[in-house]
Amino acid sequence: MKRERRLLGITGDDKIVVGVLYRGNLWFESLDVKYLERHPMRVEEIIEQKYLEQARIILLDEVFLKHYDMRERKELLANMKKPIVIIKEDGQFDVHGYGEGISDLCLRSEVPEALRIARKIFYEVRGILRESEKR
Repeated sequence: MKRERRLLGITGDDKIVVGVLYRGNLWFESLDVKYLERHPMRVEEIIEQKYLEQARIILLDEVFLKHYDMRERKELLANMKKPIVIIKEDGQFDVHGYGEGISDLCLRSEVPEALRIARKIFYEVRGILRESEKR
């Protein structure tokens, strides 16, 4: 796999979606955090179109997908029009679509950096929102 290939890591729940665009595992490029006011959302509403266009591979957190029913999942996956790797909680993965370099990406046991950072930001944002709701 080309080391500089752009990866878009997406995680969240039914209220918050975080997308992190990374250049391979080398460096951070951009961040998109959305608070969803209604559910279900179209993929264009979830992640900025410019990030989807730049990404070569989409990394979806399985936890994020659990907030969508089967019809919504199929629509979400079909509308991305990119190779998609669903990273499961146990570290396993499912590949949707075909893309050169996906097998190289997934052979490593660690979570790709784009998704790791997206998860960290998601947990921080969710914590802040929960604290503000308590007040």
